[in-house]
Amino acid sequence: MRFAVTRIPSPARAPAHRSGDADSAAPVLGTIVLRHLRKYETAALHLTDAMKLQQDELGGEHVDTLMTMTELAVVYVRQGLYDEAERLILQTLSGKRALLGDRHVETAIPINKLAALYHAQGRHAEAEPLYREALDLRREIHSEEHLETLTWLTNLANLYQDQGRYDQAEAMHTQALEVRRRTLGDENVYNLLSMNALA
Repeated sequence: MRFAVTRIPSPARAPAHRSGDADSAAPVLGTIVLRHLRKYETAALHLTDAMKLQQDELGGEHVDTLMTMTELAVVYVRQGLYDEAERLILQTLSGKRALLGDRHVETAIPINKLAALYHAQGRHAEAEPLYREALDLRREIHSEEHLETLTWLTNLANLYQDQGRYDQAEAMHTQALEVRRRTLGDENVYNLLSMNALA
C-alpha cells in the first residue's frame, strides 16, 4: 500500500509556474519516518508517487515538487543509488536557482547535498568547492553562529580529515566547537560531537 497525497488548501507559497492543490507535506513527513526505520524501498515508492503527482499538477519547479525530489534523493543515497540521487539533486538545484535565485539559502541546500554525495563517493575534488560554496552562502544569509552554518563547517572539516589535511580539519573543528560552546553551552550534545571529531 502507498501513501495517498492528501489534497488540502495550502498556505501562500513561493511563486511557481502554475498553481495547484497537491500538498507535499504529508508524503514527505511520512517518508522521513520510513527513512529512519530504514524502509527505503517503501519510502522511495511513496515519494515517487508524490513527485509525479506534483509534477503534473504543480510543475517541475514548484517548491513542493522540489522538496519531494530532495527527500527522494536522500532515500536514493541511503540505498546506494548514487546516479539516481545525483540526477535528482542536480534537478533540484536547477529548479531552486530558477525559482529563488543563486543567493537564497534554499538554493544552498542542494549544493551542500551534492557535495555530501560526492564526498560519500570519494569524489573529494568535486565535493570541496561545493561545500565551500554552500558554506559561504549559509554564512552570508545567516551567520557564523547559526547551527546549520556550524554543521556545514563540520562537513568541510570532515572532508579535509578524510583527505589527510589534518591541520585544516582541526582548525575548523576547533572553530565549530568554540562557537557552539559560546552559544549553546559546554554540555550541549553538538559540543560533544565536535570534541569527538577532535579526539
